[in-house]
Amino acid sequence: MSIHAANKALTQELWHLLDAPSIDQAAIAERFVPTAPYKAHEPVGNLVGGQAFAEQLWAPLRAACTEFERDTHILMAGRSNGRRDGQGSEGDWVAATGYFNVVTKDALYGIPASNKKLRL
Repeated sequence: MSIHAANKALTQELWHLLDAPSIDQAAIAERFVPTAPYKAHEPVGNLVGGQAFAEQLWAPLRAACTEFERDTHILMAGRSNGRRDGQGSEGDWVAATGYFNVVTKDALYGIPASNKKLRL
C-alpha cells in the first residue's frame, strides 16, 4: 500500500470514530499529533491537538444533531513541501471535501436549532 493510500485509510478510520453514535473523545484525540493545529470556524477558532478538537468542536456538533450523515465528495492524498520552487523538506497531506447532512435539535455555537435538514 502506498503512503498516500495508507494516509487516506487512516483518515477513514478517524471518520469512523467521528461518525459513531457515541463519541469516544480519547480515541479521537489519539489520532492527532498532540501539537497538531486545527483551524476551525468561528466561534471555535484555532485549536491545538486532538483533545481540543474532540471537546470544543466535535462533541458540541454531534450533541446538537439528531441526524448526522457524512457526504464525502473528494478524498485525496499527496506529497508536497508547499513551496512553488520545490525546495525544502517534503510533507504528506490528506484533503477532503463534502457535506455533513444534519438535523439540529439544540442550539449550536449560538445558532438556534432548526429541526430541518441542513448541509454543513
